[in-house]
Amino acid sequence: MIAADILASYGSLARYRNVERIIKVNDNIILGAGGDYADYQYLKNMIDQKILEEQCLDDGFTLKPKSLHCWLTRVLYNQRSKFDPLWNNFIIAGFDNGKP
Repeated sequence: MIAADILASYGSLARYRNVERIIKVNDNIILGAGGDYADYQYLKNMIDQKILEEQCLDDGFTLKPKSLHCWLTRVLYNQRSKFDPLWNNFIIAGFDNGKP
């Protein structure tokens, strides 16, 4: 089970009260996020693009939780190295060959 808050704040102002921070990446992976909502939206678009490219390959392979974790850590490290970090925390949950 994964739970996340649904509040997006602008400074100390509770600006948006019903935002989604948990996404189903594919049939095997769920991603939960906390932190800056704009950074979450940026990464969500990147993940959606990655899934689309993977589906276009149509090679029978799907993204696995370990693969998503590895890719996401590289993306976050790359942004930190540019001194423009993404201010998020992520939880990746899923099944790999039927095992959690």
